[in-house]
Amino acid sequence: MDPRFVEYCSSLGLADTLIERVQWLYSHFAAFSQERIDRIFISDVIKEDRTREYLNLVLFSLHYVYDAINFVGAPRVTISPLRFAHLGYAVSDFDFKSPTPDSRLFVQGFFHIGGSYSLELRASGSNCTSLVEVVKQCLMKPLF
Repeated sequence: MDPRFVEYCSSLGLADTLIERVQWLYSHFAAFSQERIDRIFISDVIKEDRTREYLNLVLFSLHYVYDAINFVGAPRVTISPLRFAHLGYAVSDFDFKSPTPDSRLFVQGFFHIGGSYSLELRASGSNCTSLVEVVKQCLMKPLF
């Protein structure tokens, strides 16, 4: 796995056992794809007790998105073409430049208009900046 991805996981505070879990899932996704995995994102939320909860691991290649929902437990994995009909977002306490501990960003990409499957990405605190980069580099390109 690319050292940048390990550094990203560490920046979110993932324990070594969870980083190993990310590497394990990464190897599974890499086995399915003939494309290089260019970027990863880990959805997270801050719970009421101010601890971070990790929701899903998302890997992006040039043409596909690999979404491991509940990657910490028993992941349910979806592989989809990286092509969205439309995107939506909600933001709280974030100016898209300088996140604070209270910053939140939610992005949802719909694969088909009226379709039942969407990609949901959540970020809190400093992870909001990572989600903005994912939107710019991975999600916006396929819209056009």
